[in-house]
Amino acid sequence: MNRGIGGAVTKDVDGYLDDIVFPYHPKQLVIYVGENDLISSPDAETVLKDFKKLYTDLRAKLPVVPIIYLSIKGS
Repeated sequence: MNRGIGGAVTKDVDGYLDDIVFPYHPKQLVIYVGENDLISSPDAETVLKDFKKLYTDLRAKLPVVPIIYLSIKGS
């Protein structure tokens, strides 16, 4: 099932986990987020901090679900 938010930044996705991820009890997650953060965040440390929070929040409720992360690129 494809669930996501187009044009979002990492904080947006993290804020909607209860709506777009957890209710579906996924067996696997593919994360592709962060490119918009490169434009809107003040620096790379903030982008990393936001991703770490997203990952931590996912692991808190989905500790054994495999997570695939597609790398961001500066477009």
